Amino acid sequence: MAKKNDTQSSDRPAEENRTLLKVIELLESVYCTDDLEKIKVAVKDGQPGIEPRARAEIYKIVRFLLDEAGFHKEFLQLRETIHTASERMDSMLSEMTRGDLGQFLAQGTLQTRYEKEHPAPKKCVARFVAQNFLNSKKNSPLNQSPISCFVQASVTSIHLACELTDNHVAITPGSLFYTNSIAFPLILLQQRDDISVYTLCGTGYDSLCGGWFPDRDDQDAREHLKSLFKREKNPLRDAILTPIAVAVTSEHVELFFTRQEIVEMVNIMVDCSSRLILMSFRSRIFNSRDEATQNFMNTTLHQVKPTDWNSKSPAPILVVADDEKDIRTEQEWKETVRRLSQQGFEVYWQDAQSKWHHTKRLQDRQQADPPQNAAEKE
Repeated sequence: MAKKNDTQSSDRPAEENRTLLKVIELLESVYCTDDLEKIKVAVKDGQPGIEPRARAEIYKIVRFLLDEAGFHKEFLQLRETIHTASERMDSMLSEMTRGDLGQFLAQGTLQTRYEKEHPAPKKCVARFVAQNFLNSKKNSPLNQSPISCFVQASVTSIHLACELTDNHVAITPGSLFYTNSIAFPLILLQQRDDISVYTLCGTGYDSLCGGWFPDRDDQDAREHLKSLFKREKNPLRDAILTPIAVAVTSEHVELFFTRQEIVEMVNIMVDCSSRLILMSFRSRIFNSRDEATQNFMNTTLHQVKPTDWNSKSPAPILVVADDEKDIRTEQEWKETVRRLSQQGFEVYWQDAQSKWHHTKRLQDRQQADPPQNAAEKE
């Protein structure tokens, strides 16, 4: 005859007493009494009806630690420290949304670029993208559905995050953002609790753009990025990119970034995304590769793979803010826009009077006009 296990004499406590035993052992590591030791043995043995006695002893010891052993004062000090730290964090995040990231960004390249390198046009192009392509208050059907996009790390994407926290921009609940930016999630998530923001990290960090990137040998990371756009459930659709330079001729348009690792990420997004949105400003749009290279003599430019932009559907969108460093006349600039349109881009651009214009790519001009937007059609 098989002998039935006797739970009363087992070396292991019953399942319902294991949590209680863990609490006793934790308390025992701080302060122990003879009664607590006896209760611990009883709990281990599975003695019935021990729970009320155990809880009473635990309560007595906790009250002693707080009141008589001097822990109460330390507890209050700890709570005050946590409260102060929380207030400082809230203050820092509020400053971030106002555009002052000095409390957040470490002194160095990224903070200097954010504060001093073309802040006005970067903020301007970020505002246009936020209000016209990511704003559910707009009439476009694309804007009514939840956003599902990847935002490439850049100083301009920091401005974009700030603009997306503005009360004039309504983000559809359930929207999904992925980014390799260190700043974008912290700025956006503090005021948007009905969206999701995930980061794509890597072993490398680019101080120019404030973004992580995977090592060039990390094929798993690149496959993961592809899978985000190709998965069956809630795939990413859009890619918002910020090239350091754009070279446009009558034959091709070339996009440049400052690291080959970033280019490899961009190549994936060019192939896999449903819609490309590029943010730039006029003095970053060049009429040749040589002109772009000469402008960045101290920076190595890495080119996105050659692409037939006219074959992309829908057309890639290039949003270009005006800036005072662009020395072209308005007529010369319009010729640059015409070449961009001829090579397959839909262009939203700002003139010297800060007025926005819209030029569709040439092969699409016989089709219906795009959804309502803030730009005048050319």
